Amino acid sequence: MTGHRRLAHPELAEAGISEALERLARWRPGWPLEVLSGLAEGADRLAAEVALGRGDARLVAILPLPLAQYRRDFVSAASRADIDRLLARAAERIELPAGPRPQVYEALGEELLRRADALLAVWDGGPGERGGTAAVVARARALGKPLAWV
Repeated sequence: MTGHRRLAHPELAEAGISEALERLARWRPGWPLEVLSGLAEGADRLAAEVALGRGDARLVAILPLPLAQYRRDFVSAASRADIDRLLARAAERIELPAGPRPQVYEALGEELLRRADALLAVWDGGPGERGGTAAVVARARALGKPLAWV
């Protein structure tokens, strides 16, 4: 999963994520649905919530930094509480090594794509920054990964 941190219409994104997860689950019947997420604010967390709400999905948190450093990216106490709550529900947590930004976000995108069978992207279709949603989508396309675009 990859997506924007700021969502203009979260309710539409949530509906799109739900539909995309349903289609991905039907894509490989009998396979467990595993959602890989960096748990950033916005689309990452929304997708994690929707997936966990299904009851048949497993959440794997892949953090771009060690947790103590990553938590500093979230300025509000509520945001830090949200990531802690989702991490407590994750079946697995992977912390990538520390490094300069945006390299850590590029590494996160590569790790997500290395592990994923398909990519769910909540993306406005526009260009983005290095290591951002547009870059992850472009890399998925280059790798021939199936893409569910919300």
